[in-house]
Amino acid sequence: MIEKILVVDDSCDNVDLISQILNRHGFEVLTADGGQVGLKLAIKEIPDLILLDIIMPDIDGFEVCTQLKSLDKTREIPIIFMTALNDISNKVTGFNLGAVDYITKPIQHEETLVRIRTHLTLQKLKKAIQESNKNLLIQHHELAAKNEELKNKNDQLDAFSYMVAHDLKNPLHLMIGMTDVVLKRHPELEQQSIEHLQSVVRTGHQMFEIIESLLLLARIGQQEIECAPLEMEVIVQQAKERLSCLFHQMDGQLHKATDFPIAIGYAPWVIEIWVNYLSNALKYGGHPPCITIGADLQNDNKIRFWVRDNGKGLTEEEKLKLFSPFTRLTDAIDTEGHGLGLAIVKRIAKKLGGDIGVESSLGEGSLFYFTLPPQKHQLNQEVIRLSASTNFQIITDPPQQTITRSQGWKNYKPLFKPAFAIAFHERVMLGDIEGILKFGEHLEECAPELSEVTNHIKTLANNMQIRQLRQLADYYLSSVN
Repeated sequence: MIEKILVVDDSCDNVDLISQILNRHGFEVLTADGGQVGLKLAIKEIPDLILLDIIMPDIDGFEVCTQLKSLDKTREIPIIFMTALNDISNKVTGFNLGAVDYITKPIQHEETLVRIRTHLTLQKLKKAIQESNKNLLIQHHELAAKNEELKNKNDQLDAFSYMVAHDLKNPLHLMIGMTDVVLKRHPELEQQSIEHLQSVVRTGHQMFEIIESLLLLARIGQQEIECAPLEMEVIVQQAKERLSCLFHQMDGQLHKATDFPIAIGYAPWVIEIWVNYLSNALKYGGHPPCITIGADLQNDNKIRFWVRDNGKGLTEEEKLKLFSPFTRLTDAIDTEGHGLGLAIVKRIAKKLGGDIGVESSLGEGSLFYFTLPPQKHQLNQEVIRLSASTNFQIITDPPQQTITRSQGWKNYKPLFKPAFAIAFHERVMLGDIEGILKFGEHLEECAPELSEVTNHIKTLANNMQIRQLRQLADYYLSSVN
């Protein structure tokens, strides 16, 4: 495309000379012998560049420049002033009005061509950048709209999953509860029938765990939480207690390699991370499982908590798939699962401002980790390193007085009235967490002597520990004739 240059000068000799030079080098030349004519021609033709004389009889070059820069269609045209004036103030005035350059008379051919080509190239680049920015802005708006649409769909999917899973709980609890009743009231049934009913109860519990995982997965995306400093020692102990049967069954040992610095997070969710990591280490670790836990400081100042097992390790392909929903390791022996655990861990860590990952090589076991922000006063790296100093020890069961206290509710069985036991059992079988919490408040008012039981019930309900609630409800109901 031939580039178009407008020459505005009241000197015919200058116009002819410049036109000859530009025509020889392949430019299309438009000419005007005064400011008014030049202004009209520029508006009509929109040249690629304007060579503009300053001193002209009708209106001077400064006025022409001012008017061109005031119009949208001519504002971006580069203007080079031509002047015989050596006055610095005139040159500064030209630049202030929007000119890109100036050349002095008499015209120097090579200099004039170099300046013209330079500013034409700059103008092309400027237009290309503007066009690119325009396209990027359009793409940004389109991407933002798609992201918002995707977010809305994800929110709807989470809400739908939560609703479906929640609605499945009541009939499932009823099925498990009624099957339990049949087993307890009809011991005369044939052994095969009893085994079938027990299979129904086991399968019901597995379904319930899947539903609870789906509900937790949906809640993580929807629930607004308030993060606080974490007592990680207590959280790990609670996670170990929840897995006490599995630890006993697998003959697993848990070792702590370091102390735990104080991180910021949401305790009920962080417990779920430890439960998932520890249960996987028990299921897929060595025989017997030997598990080591600890913490260290990362370069980004986040605290990394980790669980190392003595299993066979993972391939690169397995590591890539590991944190996707419904993904399971297929070679576990006598283990059951639904493949949601690590997906839940990933979503929790992201929601809490951290990350997850695994380090593993075949034959060397695996180290699963999650990161959390540190408490603000611990931002000094040396403080965190000291907190996470080597302090290797075996984590055993809590001292005897702790066990007695945590199971002290068994001592209150004679005080737990039948009406309490029936109402409590009914709410637990329905999976009505809100109803269980209200029952706890009612029990606190009616029977203050059962405060330890009340606190235990509230703790289990707030942590969604349904299996322990069911064990407690069955225990108290067993005293009812």
